[in-house]
Amino acid sequence: MNGALVLGPDGPELLVASAGGPAAAQLLEQGVRGFLARADTGAPTDALTVTDLVPGPAGDPRGAAFAAGLLPLTLAGVAAGALVVLFGLRGTRGLLTLIGACALVGMVAALLLHTWLGVLEGGWWAAAASLALLVLACAALPAGLGALLGPPGIGLGALTVVAFGNPFSGAASSPDLLPTPMGDLGQALPPGAGASLLRSVSFFDGADAARPLLVLLGWAAVGLLLLGLATRRRGAASPADTGPAPAPA
Repeated sequence: MNGALVLGPDGPELLVASAGGPAAAQLLEQGVRGFLARADTGAPTDALTVTDLVPGPAGDPRGAAFAAGLLPLTLAGVAAGALVVLFGLRGTRGLLTLIGACALVGMVAALLLHTWLGVLEGGWWAAAASLALLVLACAALPAGLGALLGPPGIGLGALTVVAFGNPFSGAASSPDLLPTPMGDLGQALPPGAGASLLRSVSFFDGADAARPLLVLLGWAAVGLLLLGLATRRRGAASPADTGPAPAPA
């Protein structure tokens, strides 16, 4: 729910939460004013009171920086996953390198978006953990597919995360403003789930964070399992060490 219209003795009042999507709050206000102008409510449109219960941060009231920061994080995750594959890191080394790189990116992003720019609010560590998980979910799929299929797998993982996930994430507006299949698809992919998780922990005290959290954990788990499977297949394909060949008689 993006808002509510209250019809009371003091006139109509529209309740919105622009931190969840400034575009949705603006469209709601325009729609309600249009409805009041056409309907016989006995109240002029300028009598509408708009109350923003959860406004956006002072550093980013329109959510532009929030949306702009999503693509670099997505690309950073894809790059981390690709580099793990291209450098031939497998097994525990690949796993620890990927997780460590994503944790580092998450903390740097929290310093920029939370501490410096004021784009995110709430707890710093909650923001950093959410950002790191978003980057890990974006990195794990290219890493896992790349380890199994080689460079085509990296491309397939990047296509899924960037080409499909980023445009339908709803970060620039709201998932509810996208066509129904596309909005649902975006929330099932790492960029959309990451944007929803960040909004939840930053502005709404973690409300409705369970679904995007599970989506991100699911993508991270799938990618890391594929990375582990590729390591096992590579080990099984390696010839066993049978020692020196016997000398000919």
